[in-house]
Amino acid sequence: MYSLNVTEIIKKNRIFLLPYIILLIISIILIITQSKADIHIAFNSFHNSFLDTVMPFYTNLGDGAVSFVLLIVFLFIKYRFAVASAISNILVIVSTYLLKQIIFNNEARPRKFFTEIYTENYILYLVPGTNPEMLDSFPSGHSTTAFATYFLIAAVSNNQFVKVLMLFFAVTIGYSRIYMSNHFLQDVIGGSFLGIILSILGLLIASGMKSNWAEKSLLTKKVS
Repeated sequence: MYSLNVTEIIKKNRIFLLPYIILLIISIILIITQSKADIHIAFNSFHNSFLDTVMPFYTNLGDGAVSFVLLIVFLFIKYRFAVASAISNILVIVSTYLLKQIIFNNEARPRKFFTEIYTENYILYLVPGTNPEMLDSFPSGHSTTAFATYFLIAAVSNNQFVKVLMLFFAVTIGYSRIYMSNHFLQDVIGGSFLGIILSILGLLIASGMKSNWAEKSLLTKKVS
């Protein structure tokens, strides 16, 4: 993992990034050509009892606690991976705070948008038992965390199936934020792109560590 560069990271993770880029392009086209209200209504019109039961729990896989657990796991695999995870986690926390609380402060989430701003008559469907937040919509913090976390796992793995599985988790967690009306599509897309970029930054910085310590872990036996 020494001296990684962006090209190497992209090449190694094409099976994750190519489908993601296709979804990104499709989403951007939708965002440009359709209103965020119409896009969300299209998503909101699809719901069923199974997803209503699963999504409130599944969406937590994009919580910051999951990325912290991953950091701990990496300590037992390789310190370099743990450093990359720590750096990306810090960058995610700082960037999402700045975007949510300063740059896009008080941006309306779907629940507030459709009850107080949207001028047409539309009753937003909310998953029973949930109470979505009203403000600080952009970007989706869960989506940012999910894509940073699961792309990092994909990037340090040499297993192609693992990479595809990580993409599945990241994308479906992003979808869960829209399904539960916590975010609009652009919030999820913005968060996903930011998460991948910050994960790559973490990998690049960690790859520059030349110390042999970086290749060890908590399981490395000390030589007496």
